[in-house]
Amino acid sequence: MVDGDPAFASVAASGLRFADALEVVAIAPAPLDVVDRVATWRADIVVLDLHLFGPGTGRPLIEPLKQRGIDVVLTTEDPVASILDHCPVHDKARSRTALYALVEAVRRRRCVEVLAD
Repeated sequence: MVDGDPAFASVAASGLRFADALEVVAIAPAPLDVVDRVATWRADIVVLDLHLFGPGTGRPLIEPLKQRGIDVVLTTEDPVASILDHCPVHDKARSRTALYALVEAVRRRRCVEVLAD
């Protein structure tokens, strides 16, 4: 979970832990540190705030994360679409349950792809 809003990150991370995500870490580091820190933790999926440090600042992190094999679920208070850059987008105004469902859907897809290999 990479989000600039500590309250949202805390609640969402807590819910993801309860929803049986394997391990959840909430961070809001400097933009240059995000990809390296997430890769160091060997994350499979990152919930990334689209507006991490201002308008669109989360978007440049999507491709470097994907290049390292990390799936991205975007969150935003200003939903632009349900999918952006091939990533599902969660509207922060919706229930946290919808976010957990998105993460679980990505997780299941990853499992199917691993089994198919």
